[in-house]
Amino acid sequence: MHDKYLSIDLSEEEKDQLDQIMTKRNPAITPSAAVTRINTLTGATIDSLIDINVILGSNDRAKYELNASRVRQCLKNTFADVFEKFASMQEKYEEYFLRA
Repeated sequence: MHDKYLSIDLSEEEKDQLDQIMTKRNPAITPSAAVTRINTLTGATIDSLIDINVILGSNDRAKYELNASRVRQCLKNTFADVFEKFASMQEKYEEYFLRA
């Protein structure tokens, strides 16, 4: 028999579960703490990302998905947001940027 196919992408339901963990717990949780179930700051046990999907077992993938969750929840700026803010500041303070 063939094993169940593991998708490399999270489903919408799994993304919702990840977002709930981020809002229930500390939004600044580190990938290693999220994978190992131990909050490095407090020593308390927390929900593991592996319970959502086994592909979140590596620190790199956990870091990627945690950052994506922060962006979805507007807890983190994207590069586009930063450039838009810089452009608006440049328009507002035009002479300042020419002199700096």
